Amino acid sequence: MSQTHVESGSEFSGRAHERIFLNDSRVQISRSEVVVDAAAFAVADIRFARLSTAVPRRTYAISAIAVGVVTLVFGLNRHLDRIDLSLLTAGAGLLGLGLITALARRTTYSVLVNVNGNEVCLLTTTKAKYAHAIVDAVGEAVIERGQYVSEAPPAQLGLSSAMRAQFQR
Repeated sequence: MSQTHVESGSEFSGRAHERIFLNDSRVQISRSEVVVDAAAFAVADIRFARLSTAVPRRTYAISAIAVGVVTLVFGLNRHLDRIDLSLLTAGAGLLGLGLITALARRTTYSVLVNVNGNEVCLLTTTKAKYAHAIVDAVGEAVIERGQYVSEAPPAQLGLSSAMRAQFQR
């Protein structure tokens, strides 16, 4: 059985002529269901989608950088001997560890959907554009299905700017 790849936003897929809003290796969003990894949700049960952002705390990394700089400066202020070399080595290690930790920790984006009154995390990623594309696709699928909820603002539905302008009229 051969599978055909359908690009994002294409009008119809091969399965029952259903519109596909987003299709990649992890996510498939169609007019009737949202499939992420192994979990499938009916679009009729989804009220809205939103994006949650978690910015990492870099307090320990910044502290390690500061202690590393102080240790390096203290090691340079004296005549070089074994203690000073160990201070320089420890300071450089702390400075490097702090820099690597601060740069390695990235902001995570979680795609959350309201399914029958319960909020479910569909996907967590570090890629902002990918997460926004998923929220936009779920929002457009919900609107096309006719499940637009008037109390949910268009920003929570994850609508593109063109769709928002359509609801503002």
